[in-house]
Amino acid sequence: MGLAGLMLGSFYRGSKKQPSEFINLGQLAKLLEIAPWDEIDEMNADYYAEAGGGTEEGEAEAGAELFSKYHDALTSTADEVFGESGLVLVPRRKAEKRPFEYKIAPEKSWNDAAARILKTINGIGMFEFRGLKEFLDSGPYTARQAVLQHLGYIRRRTDVYGGPSPSRQFENDFNR
Repeated sequence: MGLAGLMLGSFYRGSKKQPSEFINLGQLAKLLEIAPWDEIDEMNADYYAEAGGGTEEGEAEAGAELFSKYHDALTSTADEVFGESGLVLVPRRKAEKRPFEYKIAPEKSWNDAAARILKTINGIGMFEFRGLKEFLDSGPYTARQAVLQHLGYIRRRTDVYGGPSPSRQFENDFNR
């Protein structure tokens, strides 16, 4: 199913497949409700031609520069959003300057991250859990599984606690 069912938070709603702790840039953009790179790239074809001075090399350079800006804004936004839920994104291949894939890991522990996501879920009000144990028992989930199954809620944290949405954060970073 992929990330299509993220509205209620689950990576694999209705599937027995275990959620992955790896996420790529496209999935990250979708999770945070940010336009994917291919849409941004397509919208800027005229910019590439103009900025590149009509040469293929110039257009490629303009495209690479815009991608760098996109990548940096997306990962900066993701780091902040994930961090607020006690999670970090670790590049899968550490040597890459602008990684394509990341491993989702807890900042402190999976229990801490699950408790933070639980507070967001309870704050939204669609469901109410009396504590972490009840939340984990609802799956039943391990804390890791609960976090990965409910990642879609991290973008809703600002609905509960205020502040700019992830898409607004991205726009602010991208347009600097």
